[in-house]
Amino acid sequence: MSQKVSKNKSQIFFPPCEVCKGADLKHLFACKAPVHLNVFQYQFDVIKCLTCGFVSARTDQDLRAAKKIYDESFFNTSQQSITENINSTWPEDAKKHAAYRNAVHRIKEIRLWKNAGTLLDIGCGKGIFVHAASRYFDAEGIDVSDYAVAEGRRFGLKLTSGDFREIDFDHHIFDVITMWDVLACFPQPLDIFQKVYNILSPGGLFVFTFPSASSAAFRLLGKRWPMMIPPINVSFYTRKSIFILADKGRFQILRFGYPGKWVESGFLRLKLARSLGIKKSPALKKSGPLSRPLHINLLDIATVFLMKK
Repeated sequence: MSQKVSKNKSQIFFPPCEVCKGADLKHLFACKAPVHLNVFQYQFDVIKCLTCGFVSARTDQDLRAAKKIYDESFFNTSQQSITENINSTWPEDAKKHAAYRNAVHRIKEIRLWKNAGTLLDIGCGKGIFVHAASRYFDAEGIDVSDYAVAEGRRFGLKLTSGDFREIDFDHHIFDVITMWDVLACFPQPLDIFQKVYNILSPGGLFVFTFPSASSAAFRLLGKRWPMMIPPINVSFYTRKSIFILADKGRFQILRFGYPGKWVESGFLRLKLARSLGIKKSPALKKSGPLSRPLHINLLDIATVFLMKK
């Protein structure tokens, strides 16, 4: 049943909260996709559930069309791209890259709970995390981008192109499932938790990151928050909303925290320019040899470890 929400003294109707099904909703603001996502210029209404704190960017358009965004240009920022040598083997200097440093740290944390087994990385991109995980796990990945998957396969990685929500895993069971900066892409999170549960082994791990709707960065920046990039990110969580999802999904919470992450300085400049609405800037051109990894923590991205009950 749709709920009435106040918006600039008028009344509009939205479905209840996707997490707690609460009816007490507040319209925060309206926004469009960032200027660099010119494929997708729909308007989004950003709604907050006053019961659990879950924030969602809603539109009446089909979000699956957003697959067009994940093309070569999306994966060739300084944060996503890793140089290769002429033999298409993984270069040693790539291991100094921000994304690879994140991958190594995350695997180290996962191995505190699981030392080996099968691992599925959802939203794997070019497979940077899959490559790092393959040292200890039988690791594979899935991504909606045909381009990214094809790039990762050139390194011999086991990657599949497709939408996680639509793929039939045919009783394939995994010991670890990860989503790095991907959960926010799904408008119906409970469906995702249920599918993850169904393909996890007993005691299996579900590890993910998400943009925090309770962060000071979101409260201060609003629609200019770098994480507010619909249709890429459409779901923003709080500690309370994640705990509700874990309980409904039959997961035990092992860890919840804000560890920060490594980011390429060139990508940081790019994100800043985009947040300020700058279409063209010298900062956008300095993502090559001038880029270097920086560890940042604005306490606006949380990492969660769940175990299947």
